Formats: sequence, C-alpha cells, structure tokens
Amino acid sequence: MIGKVKAEIELMKRHMEVMQAVVSNQPIGIMKLSELLDQPFHRVRYSLRVLEHLGYRRHLLPARLLRKRARTSLMAWTPSLTK
Repeated sequence: MIGKVKAEIELMKRHMEVMQAVVSNQPIGIMKLSELLDQPFHRVRYSLRVLEHLGYRRHLLPARLLRKRARTSLMAWTPSLTK
C-alpha cells in the first residue's frame, strides 16, 4: 500500500516538473523537454498527455504551450510543495 502511494507521489512530482519546465521554456518540443529534464521520451510524453487531459496544456504542433491556468496553479502549488 505504501509503495503504491509513494509511486503516485513520484508520478505527480514528475508531472509538476514537466509543467515547470514547459512554463519556463515554452514553446518546447517533447525531445528537447526530455533532454532538459533528463527523462525518457515516453515518460515526458505521458506527463504531457495527463496535463492535457486535465486541461493544463494545449497541443500546438510542433511545440507544447501551457495554459494560463497551469501557470497560476503552479505558482500556487510551488510554496507548499517545497515544504
């Protein structure tokens, strides 16, 4: 049970890191994002898909842009996540 919760927390942490990297470097493609985060391509792609499903990003070929909602949410979450 604890292992599953830990895995979910790590997954959310990765999604947040992807969101932060896109906010800081947008527009940015998946390959560049993968290199920047030192994460495998498939993991970055999955995180971007989850963020899109949740409404935090929109897909514009060939790069990704985060919506304003994602930026404001990220700014609100960052102080509580660093504690």
